[in-house]
Amino acid sequence: MRYAFVLVPLAALLAAACGGNGSPPTLSPTLSPAVVLPSPTAEPTATAATPTPAPKEVDGPIPLRTGIAELDVIIHGFVEHDTKRLLPLLRYQALPCTTEPPELGWPPLCQPNQEDGTPTEGMPLIGCHIGLIRPHEFEMRLIGLVEQDLYGVYEATPGTPEFRTSGEYVVLLSMPLSNVTAGTGVVIEDGQIVGVFSGCVASPEELVETHSFGEPLFRPDGQ
Repeated sequence: MRYAFVLVPLAALLAAACGGNGSPPTLSPTLSPAVVLPSPTAEPTATAATPTPAPKEVDGPIPLRTGIAELDVIIHGFVEHDTKRLLPLLRYQALPCTTEPPELGWPPLCQPNQEDGTPTEGMPLIGCHIGLIRPHEFEMRLIGLVEQDLYGVYEATPGTPEFRTSGEYVVLLSMPLSNVTAGTGVVIEDGQIVGVFSGCVASPEELVETHSFGEPLFRPDGQ
């Protein structure tokens, strides 16, 4: 199947600081500090050695959730909220940039040092706006995607957004907001992430209906 990409922005930050001071105590010039000598009969107390805990196993076999090995690896990454597992599975696209302000964020805007038509690498995204997110920016956005809950996994359909490449599967994510639950679709091809789409705060159920997805290949709740 062929899919088209849309962009969805996101961001993160962290900061903290603290400090303090105090005045040192003053000794009276007429007093000498007392000297305490150790008792000649005192014996050193032995300290029991703390056993070193065995290292935890950091990885193991991937659970078979669909029986499709390359897809199960990606599903496992989202279920476990494991960004590091998914980073090597990103497949960017190189598209010609434009020096003119693009409509709806597409095609991608050239950098100041790029000429019109220069191939620009990034991840296509489709939503309220369309765009191509450059690799270093998308890797930060991936952190936010991985924090979402996995709603279900589906076979791609002719209604799936095309990202200038065919997609085989769609991983649907859900994120509760103040009064709605927003859905995001991640398009998979050949065991790699090739695009992301949303529906301007459409729910996962609405995305399933809009893109005519069939029965899920996997649902975390077993439905």
